[in-house]
Amino acid sequence: MVNLNSRGFLAWWCSFTILLSAFLLFQVQPVISKMILPWFGGSPGVWTTCMLFFQLLLLAGYAYAHGMTQSTQAGRQAVVHVVLLLAALLLLPIIPATSWKPTGAQNPSMHILLVLAATVGLPYFLLSATGPLVQTWFSRVCPGRSPYWLYALSNVGSLGALLSYPFLVEPRWTSHQQGTYWSFGFAVFAVACGGLAVKVFQVGRIVPTQTWDEAVAEAEANNAPLPAVWRRLTWVALPALGCVALLATTNHLCQDVAVVPFMWVAPLSMYLISFILAFAGNWAYPRRTMLLLAAGGILLVVGLQRNYDVAAWLRAHDWIDGLNASETKLLEWLKPIGGDRLKPALGIEDFSLEQLNESIFTHVGIYLFAMWAICMVCHGELARLRPATRHLTRFFLMSSAGGALGGIFVALACPAIFVTYMELHWMLTVSFAVLLAVAIVEIAESWTSESDRPRWIWKLLSLPTLVLLVPGQFLVIQGQRLAVDTNDLDTARSFYGVLHVEVANEDNPAYHGLELLNGRILHGYQLLDEFQRRRPTTYYTRSSGAGVTIEGLRRVEASDEPARPGADDTPLIEDTPLRVAVVGLGVGTMAAYGQKGDVFRFYEINPQVVDFAQRHFTFLSDCPADHHVVLGDARLSMERQEPQGFHALILDAFSGDAIPVHLLTRESFEIYLRHMHPRGVIAVHVSNRHIDLIPVVSMLAQEFQLEARLVSHPDSNGSVECASDWVLVTRSQPFLRDFQVHQASRELTEQERQGPLWTDQFSNLLGILK
Repeated sequence: MVNLNSRGFLAWWCSFTILLSAFLLFQVQPVISKMILPWFGGSPGVWTTCMLFFQLLLLAGYAYAHGMTQSTQAGRQAVVHVVLLLAALLLLPIIPATSWKPTGAQNPSMHILLVLAATVGLPYFLLSATGPLVQTWFSRVCPGRSPYWLYALSNVGSLGALLSYPFLVEPRWTSHQQGTYWSFGFAVFAVACGGLAVKVFQVGRIVPTQTWDEAVAEAEANNAPLPAVWRRLTWVALPALGCVALLATTNHLCQDVAVVPFMWVAPLSMYLISFILAFAGNWAYPRRTMLLLAAGGILLVVGLQRNYDVAAWLRAHDWIDGLNASETKLLEWLKPIGGDRLKPALGIEDFSLEQLNESIFTHVGIYLFAMWAICMVCHGELARLRPATRHLTRFFLMSSAGGALGGIFVALACPAIFVTYMELHWMLTVSFAVLLAVAIVEIAESWTSESDRPRWIWKLLSLPTLVLLVPGQFLVIQGQRLAVDTNDLDTARSFYGVLHVEVANEDNPAYHGLELLNGRILHGYQLLDEFQRRRPTTYYTRSSGAGVTIEGLRRVEASDEPARPGADDTPLIEDTPLRVAVVGLGVGTMAAYGQKGDVFRFYEINPQVVDFAQRHFTFLSDCPADHHVVLGDARLSMERQEPQGFHALILDAFSGDAIPVHLLTRESFEIYLRHMHPRGVIAVHVSNRHIDLIPVVSMLAQEFQLEARLVSHPDSNGSVECASDWVLVTRSQPFLRDFQVHQASRELTEQERQGPLWTDQFSNLLGILK
């Protein structure tokens, strides 16, 4: 029979409680974030704001734990905590009510914070307090034993939650099912934690049997003085830098790839792994090795950022041939273990920095590696500076305050201070300076060490670190300076990203123009020549899917072809003009297709895009059609509108390098079709370097018994004419039979017809990665 009062059993009880709390703490982050993502336009700012909320609640939970353990009597601690756990149970399940859906007038960041506070505020608060509370309880029932291993265990639970989400939870269960199952898990946690609180303080009245060593260790821990101010400041500064590294990297990946849970989970998982290793023991944080790995990771990121400059420098010094020969020898050496399949698997032609930057696997991998190595140094140094058990809750409180400060810096301060994503450049520069500072400390410690090893050996081993890091600092500073030194005419940053207008092709009058970019993604280009400024460019040329759609509808409308027997006898287009909806304004390029009598409705979520399109480009002002911009998320705006009878809907709302998921679900297509003319056409822009959206659109077409055809335009002429892929979805047979439409498009292959049916409750990115 199990002795419920034994220290061994209570230690296992503490372990289970802290492991389950950590799992739930991090599992709820992608669950609730994905639930509200469609309400806020699928922006990367949704995840950044959610992270800020979770960090602030984590800080509040640690403050609660510190206050409880420092000033509240043991019995009262148990009563207060059990009451709060019961109150949290009344808030389950954690599924946001539709009444929280924004109307378009609210500040997105503040509204997200309010939704999260009302939905998961109290449960998350109690979960966040569990770590330091349970570690303090453990130190009371198991005196003389360090509780810090429980911190590493909690990070294992957190990592398990994050890794299980994209691979096990997201592909199998809908968002509502995820919320329900999580709520059940929280109920189990509440029973375990509440029971532990009562049992610990029942046992606490009985003085446990201690060995002499345990009694001495407990006395030393209880009498340990508060560490010096500089040391306590590092408890704040190091976690703050690690958090900035996490969020800056996440922002970059979401902007460049897609705003989906996997791109949140991967950086956060690497962040947690650094915590696990750092607090597992000194063996898991070899300081010198990690300094060199972090320095190498940062320099590799700088190389990716400046890959054209690096390639030019290599060519100028005749190193290209030598590197190519080395690459060939390396692949031959790796051939017995599949080295010949390495480049195809990575989607690259060679190992140049430009190719590595273009590959999703290497690009994401390099950024994640650099972030992980930086966090390893930050958290490894934090673990080295941890205090005695007496100051445990203060330590966790101050370290969580550092994380919260990092979150506030990225989510709130940076958008107000910087007009670009400067936090990434700032983080890389400061991180390298921290590496240099830690290296100097390491060298100083090795020179003053009283180790039996000869000092001259340690001095000799210290030299390569300085040789690499000192010039590396100058390379990083120069690389980040050049990365932000552009020829921008105008730049602005908001919740939805960073926009900048650049002058292009100044030396070529035929192609001289202005381009609008969101991060690295081109959102539009306009030629400045007076006779060409209404020319459709980039992804919207006349041979693109958008151009084929508009011009094909005009030809069909103008034809005198009678309705065929058994066909839909609704007139193809009742009036001569077209009614066109464009989701995603860009620079207003689609307005170039507008003619007098047409109605063009542009749906745009970002007010700064509208401002830039009107101030720097003339597509809208030159358009003779009746045109109007509807500000707000297109889907939410269409939900509130009466049927519009659009003949064409051009779906081209990019967030990062992908259409936001919530615009490609069954529920979203129901809204679109309500606004479409019976024989209208929905043209979906599916161009993407990393994600294959064609099967997703194909499944939506099959769901609504529509036909889908692919228009691929492979040719590229810089920003003037970009390669593009569009899927045209319609039930209009006359449109599909139009000769030029038929010539420009093709039927989807059998493989392209097989894919996931996305809904608001279910979507999975991993299944459609290229």
